Amino acid sequence: MKNDSLAAKSHDKEKNPKIIPLPEAEERKKSDAEGESIEEDCGENSDFGFIKFWTRNDKGTIIINPLEFKRFLQANGFFKIKSGNSVKYVRIQNSIADEISIYDFKDFTIQFLENLPPEALAPITKKGLFNAIVRRKGEFLCNSFLDLVDTIQINLIKDTKDTSFLFYSNGILKVTKDKTELIPYAQSGSNTWRKHIKEREFLYSEKKSEFETFVWNAIGKSEERFHSFMTGFGYLLHRYKDRRVPKAVIICDEKMSESANGRNGKGIIAQAFGHLRNLVIINAKEFNITKSFPWQLVNPDTQLLFLDDTNPKFIFRQLFSFISEGMQIEKKYQDAQYIPYEDAPKVGITSNHVIEGLDGSSRHRQFFIELTDYYNDKYTVGDEFKKEFFRDWSPDEFAAFDNFGISCLQTYLKDGLVPYNEENIMMKKLRNETSDDFVDFTENEENIKTGTKYDKKDLFQKFTAQYKDNTDLTQKTFTFWIKKYSFAKGYADPLENSSGKNKYITLRERKTKKTE
Repeated sequence: MKNDSLAAKSHDKEKNPKIIPLPEAEERKKSDAEGESIEEDCGENSDFGFIKFWTRNDKGTIIINPLEFKRFLQANGFFKIKSGNSVKYVRIQNSIADEISIYDFKDFTIQFLENLPPEALAPITKKGLFNAIVRRKGEFLCNSFLDLVDTIQINLIKDTKDTSFLFYSNGILKVTKDKTELIPYAQSGSNTWRKHIKEREFLYSEKKSEFETFVWNAIGKSEERFHSFMTGFGYLLHRYKDRRVPKAVIICDEKMSESANGRNGKGIIAQAFGHLRNLVIINAKEFNITKSFPWQLVNPDTQLLFLDDTNPKFIFRQLFSFISEGMQIEKKYQDAQYIPYEDAPKVGITSNHVIEGLDGSSRHRQFFIELTDYYNDKYTVGDEFKKEFFRDWSPDEFAAFDNFGISCLQTYLKDGLVPYNEENIMMKKLRNETSDDFVDFTENEENIKTGTKYDKKDLFQKFTAQYKDNTDLTQKTFTFWIKKYSFAKGYADPLENSSGKNKYITLRERKTKKTE
């Protein structure tokens, strides 16, 4: 990966607030809320580069000017933005935006006063100005005053169809399918949420990361599977959302078993995204979208959502609208807030169990990454690497991880989502939604195969004759299972017809387009 880096300034929060000058403003008339004459002007202090928001009257009393105090706050990046039916306070510095509270605003003001040089205050004292503000803190150091600052629209950097952006302490990494470029925040021309910025520098690295080695082992040391993994990982990193590809990435076990196969690395993969994007992980064992506040951990700036460790009865269909449309966030004692589709987080799922979905709507919304049992409860990732991933990594190891993540992102931008072994996954679903006996029956070509017309009643009786324990199974359910089998195998819709009292079904291979 070629280093096209540019010098980028650190975005670390300032220990002491910076005094930011405003351009020269028009002359303002002297005024005083109490109607007394003024000895000194408020406004720009050309000697010290800040907006002076206080003055003295002819009796020596220090007066705080509301208009100049508002201008002083805005000069130092304090604004408000609309958030649903309410507003939030923000501070923007060097194109980086922080959501703040009234306490941040108070702390900034007090620190500003404490850091002022005495000559900037003469002839008054720091103590005198501090006391003047504290005496009127109910007017100036409060939400009602902060409500007076201008409401702005934050112009956030957003991924496009062909470009993605990752945020590090030394700049914004612009990623396309064949190029990367490190851009200083101040030169980006847009804003970035500070919480999206990872507290480490991006460094180009040729080192093979331990995470890449772990993935290679976990997916079965297969080039095809590895390529499929990279496209799925890259898809979740890419913040652009195409309505034609509304996918949830499901990380599951390869083995066709209903028993839980834990400790094979699914959780590590989910956690990895949190070191590249703003991630929320929800414990999916008890998840139910019909309960109160199911998305209360999600915020408008959440970039990726993982439902971790779903239970066997997890209903995938409950996610349809969220995956394909926008997201309604409700939190206790707060107004509901809607996140539009293009800004809502993408979805990942980890599961030790089969995820339902033998239907077109589910299949259209699912992309699977299967993990083998290379890692298990007897041989863990920690046993192999002798460390805890992420927590015990050096800066060099994080750099190698970052570069692998970007390779995944570029692979997705180049190739799109590339599935692997979908038939195995579909057959796993079929076994889960029908029975072992039924799958064994259908997989035997002596019982059923494509291109042959079967009498539904005769086929059902053949099954029950071979598997005598299925006494509760009805003809209607069996026929429905046959249709599920056809879907799982990727066949075209079965042909159904009748002649008199007899009803027939024919499984049909899907026609493929001829290539010239």
